[in-house]
Amino acid sequence: MKLASKMIGGNQLLFVLLAIVLGGLAVYSLSDLGKTILSDATESVQELASNTLIEGTRNDSELINYQIESTIRDVMQLSESENLRGYLTARHGQNKVWNDLAKTEVVRLVDDMVENTKVQQDLRQQSVIRGLNVARSIVADAGGV
Repeated sequence: MKLASKMIGGNQLLFVLLAIVLGGLAVYSLSDLGKTILSDATESVQELASNTLIEGTRNDSELINYQIESTIRDVMQLSESENLRGYLTARHGQNKVWNDLAKTEVVRLVDDMVENTKVQQDLRQQSVIRGLNVARSIVADAGGV
């Protein structure tokens, strides 16, 4: 073989070898780049999720604190209210108006019960009288006793 043929064959062999080496490096670089991108994306998503949770927790905490403060203000206003004082005195039996109202209601209920009892007594008395009249009529029809 001539020197020129050997040089051409050597160049071709070097070219193929260079292509294989460069191809391998390219595949390795792409694989490494994919891993790096995936790692960076995962880290970014985790950081974003963490920041979102922290911000959401902070907002919820502020909302809860506001609601607690609002409830405390409402309770303080209610404790100063005459309606609450009136309710508490009535509940403990110390409110004259409510006590008088309760007494009036009890008297009304007792009066209604007495009236109801009188009506029932009258109805039973009339029933007994009718029963006696029927008995007299039967005895008279039978010829007397």
